[in-house]
Amino acid sequence: GPVGILVNNAGIPGQGRFADVRFEDWQRVMDVHVNGAFHATQAVLPGMLGAGWGRVITIASEAVWLGHTSVQYATAKAALVGFTRSLARQVAGSGVLVNAVAPGPVETPMLFANTPSEIEAERATVLIGRFLVPDEIAASIAFLAGPGGDAYVGQVLSPNGGTVFPG
Repeated sequence: GPVGILVNNAGIPGQGRFADVRFEDWQRVMDVHVNGAFHATQAVLPGMLGAGWGRVITIASEAVWLGHTSVQYATAKAALVGFTRSLARQVAGSGVLVNAVAPGPVETPMLFANTPSEIEAERATVLIGRFLVPDEIAASIAFLAGPGGDAYVGQVLSPNGGTVFPG
């Protein structure tokens, strides 16, 4: 049968200062984050619309509010928020709900690929005093996919441990 729940969660870090970023590096980050979400969503949306039910949940980042040391990463994540909100408007009323989750720093290999000083500087920004764990992000996704998320349309939930207060 058709896919009922899609979580767009492909992502890679961007590298380097903007002045040093080659267009090919910029494009690769956009391809993975933004074009990946486009292709995956386009592949499953017709089935969701036909079934009259579906959930599209895209993983953004707190970087959309804070900025990021990688301009291409923050730009890609901001594009995903625009994608989420625009698509949510287009399919509202069809039974398909489109939302995003914008986590703060999570204990993942991408976080721990940074230098020890960068990791500690990042940890210092989290008001709860620790990094988030993947299960905490999964809980937000499960909420949006389940009956509790039935009233959420075009929203961005941000489990971030207090690094930012989006509004």
